[in-house]
Amino acid sequence: MSVLLVLGASSDIGLALIESVIDKYDLIWATYRTVNDRLDKLAAGYPDVIRTIRADLSAKEDISNLISTIRRDSEASTPSAYADISPDITASSDRRVSSCPDYGTASVPDHIVHIPMSPYSVTKFVKSDEDALESSMLLALRSSVLPLQTFLPAMKKKGDGRVVFVLSSVTAGDPPAYQTAYTTVKYALLGLMKSLAAEYADSGIRINAVSPDMINTKYISGLSHLMIEQYAASRPNGRLLDVSDVVPHIEHLLLDELSDKENGANVLIS
Repeated sequence: MSVLLVLGASSDIGLALIESVIDKYDLIWATYRTVNDRLDKLAAGYPDVIRTIRADLSAKEDISNLISTIRRDSEASTPSAYADISPDITASSDRRVSSCPDYGTASVPDHIVHIPMSPYSVTKFVKSDEDALESSMLLALRSSVLPLQTFLPAMKKKGDGRVVFVLSSVTAGDPPAYQTAYTTVKYALLGLMKSLAAEYADSGIRINAVSPDMINTKYISGLSHLMIEQYAASRPNGRLLDVSDVVPHIEHLLLDELSDKENGANVLIS
């Protein structure tokens, strides 16, 4: 059984990815924070494949409940894949589970895509809000670290797995000015990806990232039209990227057998 977990599935990239791979997975877990009509329609159209989980991925309790939901859903009778998991990962959840439950792994994801990111903004460093930076970092790290601490051991037990982080072209070359929070968080996730890729290199798990240039999505809706137009004009092809430029790269790292040799790669998309 092939299972994909998309963290940040209600984003434009998440939705486009699910639409592209929906016939290639037996089960897709899709997390979202706010109601999204497009995701609702996808889930309604493929009720046997897509299962949505509402969660604030900056909140430890919501992430714990997400993990618990996936664990409980598993119908396999194989021994637990969670024997090495620290019990305090789920300690804050009302729906608490043991650190070593006798769950199988039928619904446990063997592929994970991480997308969540705080709203995009352009601000001078001296005017940056320390609390906003802390909040951005908390979202990025909690939404990645806690699920991966849970599900990487299951992938390791299977001897196979794929993880893809959606980062940004700011991690390649000189980053743009006035984007301290965004750049700092993306580099933190890049470091996490590189570290995990090294740690799990011999386990059959491949952990990589894609780093696209600015994409024409609702994520940049807070920027002025003038800023977007100027940036697009400065690009080699004179336009922003579209999600259709990005999704094939994610899909390659998840599903293409050729990607078996790629580990710890940060794929720049421009």
